[in-house]
Amino acid sequence: MSDRDPAFARDAATAAYYEQRAKEYDEWYLAQGRFASLNPPAWHLQVSHLVDLVGGLPTGQSFVAARVTWSNRS
Repeated sequence: MSDRDPAFARDAATAAYYEQRAKEYDEWYLAQGRFASLNPPAWHLQVSHLVDLVGGLPTGQSFVAARVTWSNRS
């Protein structure tokens, strides 16, 4: 496990589970490896917009992402 305390896991077993799966999640998020063929055309642009949106939020604020959907809009 990494040397960082998990920000969301409330127990060691949950933290360990996600730590084990981290590489797979990264591949999905980056549309690489076995997930590269699932990469919709606008994926990287949508991720960039989301990163910009979240980065622009005031510090100390939180939000809940309720739903993620694929979109062909760019």
